[in-house]
Amino acid sequence: LQDYLRLEFLRFGDRFNYFIRLDNVKEPERWEVFPGMVQPFIENAIWHGVRGLQDRKGNIHIVFTEKDMDCIQCEITDDGIGCVNTSKLNHNNEHKSKGIQLIRDRLHIINHLKKKNFKLAIVDAFPGRSESGTRVIIDIPALFK
Repeated sequence: LQDYLRLEFLRFGDRFNYFIRLDNVKEPERWEVFPGMVQPFIENAIWHGVRGLQDRKGNIHIVFTEKDMDCIQCEITDDGIGCVNTSKLNHNNEHKSKGIQLIRDRLHIINHLKKKNFKLAIVDAFPGRSESGTRVIIDIPALFK
């Protein structure tokens, strides 16, 4: 994720800042997390959230929190234009991204196999603002080595 963010920052660094933080993650070097569960949401935050800002630089905050021995929660918050404004801009666009649906499908399968309840939520980060941003909260199945 660090490498991906660095590359996108090199491309669009004048459009956003990013911050990654670990909260309550004991022994982070012992965790294994599939980055494909997070990267599509970060990509969306850049391409559909902060890249479209006109008068200011956007911010993307990524926070990982240890929930239990097989789950890391990741919260990705951007202060970009928000889901509603993005939908308005893309209403004529026929391309449908499959990344988020693939992640939902993976979580459904993992929940079924492991008898767990890993969740995904996508909400406005700042309801009531014209640029409402987006907050994604995802429970990521993880391995503790």
